[in-house]
Amino acid sequence: MDTVSVKILDNVATSETAQTLIERLFERATFSWSEFLFVGAILFAIYFMLRIIQRFLGIRQLFGRFQRPIKMVVIYFLLVFEPVVILLLSSAFLMINPIYHGLLLGLIMLFFYPHINNYVNGRVMQFNPSFTVGREIRTEKLEGIIDKKDRLGIQIKTAQGVHFVSYSQLVKDSYMLLSGDDISGFYALQIIPNEPNPKYNYEAKLIDLLSVVPYIDWNHRPEISVGEDYEIKARVVVKDERHLHDLVKLIQGWNYSCKILK
Repeated sequence: MDTVSVKILDNVATSETAQTLIERLFERATFSWSEFLFVGAILFAIYFMLRIIQRFLGIRQLFGRFQRPIKMVVIYFLLVFEPVVILLLSSAFLMINPIYHGLLLGLIMLFFYPHINNYVNGRVMQFNPSFTVGREIRTEKLEGIIDKKDRLGIQIKTAQGVHFVSYSQLVKDSYMLLSGDDISGFYALQIIPNEPNPKYNYEAKLIDLLSVVPYIDWNHRPEISVGEDYEIKARVVVKDERHLHDLVKLIQGWNYSCKILK
């Protein structure tokens, strides 16, 4: 056998070996549909458990002055965990059938790129603790308050009505949070029980009492945090500012001292 033939055979053998190695690696990386559904079920179970914990921390006072930091940790963790779930499930879906599923994911990313971009920008922007509902915001064309935060954008309430602005548009046009104070119906109250009782869950108790108050706009659930020495901070939305002092008198009638911080 001549030298050329030997080289050809060596190249063929090397090519077959490399192909076999790739196939083995490919087989190890392949997911089945049952594995995909199992992983998906676990991730979604963790996600909904975290959402339940977040909601529970919003209505029950369990950790005293550590309640708010723990709640914020859960919120920030959810901001990261949700896109991680999407990435993990997308990777598992790709590994079921890399060619066809890869093409499908590529088409999804191509056609839904603006929404994906909005989603990613929104995740980043919501890590800013000042970027909250009730905060006054100014963009290139609008000035108002943040009325609602969605996954793809925010609703800004102005004198002309409610406007939806995507996160990508906010990044493109730039925006300014005008102050740290709440405006347009949002008020901060300082509430202190006249006869503090360590057995009481004051956050849950006040939520129950406020639930029957007609002056409060329950489209925005009151935010209540209990600090040291039973000093309670409440953020509420009043339907009509003329009833703000009526609300204060009502709270005082529940055996609390109450004053308006804003």
